Amino acid sequence: LRKKPEMTAGRSVLELGAGLGLAGFSVVDLAASVTLSDYNEDVLRNLRFNATLNFPDAASRPSVRFLDFHAYREGAIDRRRGRNDGALEEEEEEEEGRMTTPLPPSDALLPGSETFDVILGSDIICCEEDAWSAAAVIGEKLRPGGVAYLVLADPRNRYGVEQLPMALKQQTDLVAEIRKVTEPELLEDVLDEASYLEWNYFVIRRKVADQ
Repeated sequence: LRKKPEMTAGRSVLELGAGLGLAGFSVVDLAASVTLSDYNEDVLRNLRFNATLNFPDAASRPSVRFLDFHAYREGAIDRRRGRNDGALEEEEEEEEGRMTTPLPPSDALLPGSETFDVILGSDIICCEEDAWSAAAVIGEKLRPGGVAYLVLADPRNRYGVEQLPMALKQQTDLVAEIRKVTEPELLEDVLDEASYLEWNYFVIRRKVADQ
């Protein structure tokens, strides 16, 4: 992101599954606005603390918002009815269980709310449900002409990532390019404990109306 400032310069940016917020923090001085999102309240609390610590001036501080991937998946399971396996049944049970979860906070990023020019995500998929939910979020939150940049562990190393290309195809106005991350300068800071991982880089564009 720092090597290619044109990716985010002057644009509204949303980071999905922000965790510590590193990707979003790195472009605050470039982007028109940065929104860090996550689901877990402990993570959100830590994100707010980190944002205040690193950006004391409230005017330049990125916003921190609640976003539940799975709230965007309406109909996603129905599109996969052709799959008759135990994993699908388990996902359906999980979906039913979510009906009892608390209401989201008032500032949550919900389906039908604002959209963004750029979406960032790093290692945000660890099960099939995450892949379908991430595709649904990108399909709704990315503006026409916008671009999402995801860096994800290879499917051989991270369960669920193999579903993402199929899930993205279901979002008919999205076009995805996928390649392996091979540049040594991008991999040199990977921790030794994770050196066995291979990484894929997804560039996902949303078509404009006349394309």
